[in-house]
Amino acid sequence: MNEEFQYIASLAQTYHLYSEQPDKLIQALNELPKSELEEIYKEYSELGRYGPVNTLRIEVLHRLIDDQQVSKEAIEEIKSRIRDQDAEAFRHLPKDFQDRLIEPRTGNRDIFSMHQGEWNLFYTFFYREKVKRSIRSAVTNISDQLLEDLELTDYSSHTVDFVGMRRNGDDYCWIGIYPKELAHNDSYQFFLSIGDRPHAGKGVGGNLGDWNESTLVDVNSYDEALTVLKRYRNEIISDNEELIDNLGVDVNDENSEPAPVSGVSSGKGFADQLKEFLKQAKTDNLHTAHFDKRYLGVQVKVSFGMGAVANIPWISFLREGQTTAHGIY
Repeated sequence: MNEEFQYIASLAQTYHLYSEQPDKLIQALNELPKSELEEIYKEYSELGRYGPVNTLRIEVLHRLIDDQQVSKEAIEEIKSRIRDQDAEAFRHLPKDFQDRLIEPRTGNRDIFSMHQGEWNLFYTFFYREKVKRSIRSAVTNISDQLLEDLELTDYSSHTVDFVGMRRNGDDYCWIGIYPKELAHNDSYQFFLSIGDRPHAGKGVGGNLGDWNESTLVDVNSYDEALTVLKRYRNEIISDNEELIDNLGVDVNDENSEPAPVSGVSSGKGFADQLKEFLKQAKTDNLHTAHFDKRYLGVQVKVSFGMGAVANIPWISFLREGQTTAHGIY
């Protein structure tokens, strides 16, 4: 595991450099081999997604293949033309990109608001499928080994690679290990982040409090991370058991209903809880609540609450401890 840990950490250092120093990233873009640029261009031509971010990416690829140097100023100029829906400036691109560019837009949010930094825009040129598969495999292996080494048979893991939580690129990977009866945002986690400065410890789920309340320690290897997590094992398990007890759910009872949580009555069925949640969503008094049932012998949980990052209503559907879908954002 130490070798896989170091593999992720080494790549994270490079990505962190690109994230923090855009000039280094732009230099790396200009140094990409033409054969690789042509491969990426072909991928974007056939991707089937023609939004503004991908239009920017494929235009940058076009210029690089055409032996033009790309600069920060050039990137901003391309963004400006895309914002202005200047289809004529992109007539050399596949027609699907041009057609999408001139479609009417709604709202006032900047079309690049989710991709503010250069790394968010161009991480896909470096974090490609072969590397992505190997990193995801390494993260999964570390996660599985932690579950085994920490003897957490009733816990699940949530893993995020360099794609990031919002799928707009990041410079670190992380693992959160939490009880199967809870969502990772609703629990205390065995947390490991592998980035420029890897750290491990007790993470506080977004719906429990401020992430800054987490207790994290710098680590330099899998063995060090495991030592730190073992130190917090009893505390994390105890805190999560208290959370589960407060839910009042017997996970072995197919007919079990949760006790009242945060003002949502457990005596109501799912449809009634949903209606109550939607009413609360229109007020400033929205609370997290859970609806646990078994369907076809499978433990299913629906969590109602406020998104920790976006601070907007959400419902997450979980099957056997793993989030399978999100809705009502």
